[in-house]
Amino acid sequence: MSKPTADKLLSNCYLEGGCFVWGKSLNSSGYGQTSYAINGRYISAVVHKLVYEDLVGNILDGLVMDHLCRNRRCANPEHLEPVTMQENVLRGVGIAAINHKKSTCPQGHIYDFINSKGGRGCRKCTNRASKKWRMSKVGVMV
Repeated sequence: MSKPTADKLLSNCYLEGGCFVWGKSLNSSGYGQTSYAINGRYISAVVHKLVYEDLVGNILDGLVMDHLCRNRRCANPEHLEPVTMQENVLRGVGIAAINHKKSTCPQGHIYDFINSKGGRGCRKCTNRASKKWRMSKVGVMV
């Protein structure tokens, strides 16, 4: 037995809004999964990656597949794009993506530097907090 072809995999999908939705088992992250045997060993793989590699080509090392449709069960190669992990995360809807899209601090100042921990900051709030801390050390309230 060899790696399943895109035709075989797509026969287990149904069409929904342009997505080829995998109708069988999912992995713990919600992506379509399948397994196949090569030389007596079973290999587990995500469906969208197998379909993409069969129909479009190899995915370069260091790249992951981004579902442009945001549907993890989709195996439509037109909805997939190989990108870096960072790009994939920043395109998403998680905390990292939300924070990356922010350009101002909670007080409305523009983020204008990177702090020592790698986070963004605004000088106005940082200077205000530093002054308040220094004053608290000498017993004077700001």
